[in-house]
Amino acid sequence: MVHMLEDPNVLVFIEAIKMLDHLCFLLKSTIKQAKMKQFIQLLADKYKETKTAVLAALEKTFDAILDNRCIPWTAFFDQMISQIALNHKNPRVKQMVIDRVEILIEKNCMRPDGKMKNTPQVVSVFKQVKDKLNKIIMKDTSASVRDSGVSLLGTFRIILAHTEDETIV
Repeated sequence: MVHMLEDPNVLVFIEAIKMLDHLCFLLKSTIKQAKMKQFIQLLADKYKETKTAVLAALEKTFDAILDNRCIPWTAFFDQMISQIALNHKNPRVKQMVIDRVEILIEKNCMRPDGKMKNTPQVVSVFKQVKDKLNKIIMKDTSASVRDSGVSLLGTFRIILAHTEDETIV
């Protein structure tokens, strides 16, 4: 599967992305965390592509990883922000990863009625990634990456405003 995700042929790696989506549904949390982190890194690298089929498959698979709890929330978001968004060389990948994180947090925390859910998980995620996110906002050379970082910080702010945790700084 790793070889298929690394394949330069678009048709091959799209099928690998779809296969990983199905594996997430079938195996859920029984997938080894180290292997899932490797898959997340390979998936994020595919944000270099501009084809809509690739982007749609990535969105669906990232949703499946989180929805099926294939990796703990904090580990997932730490990998996305602290490792990929902070250290990747390609600004498009950084921006798309930050944007995807924001969408996933909104989807999993904001109800249509305006109430919040999963706020304890968001608090722990924010505590873990806030320094890295601030570093991205302050030091990244790409304006679009900085803008995405600010937007994500705003989303955290909206969600965290509904919690009584006084240790969030």
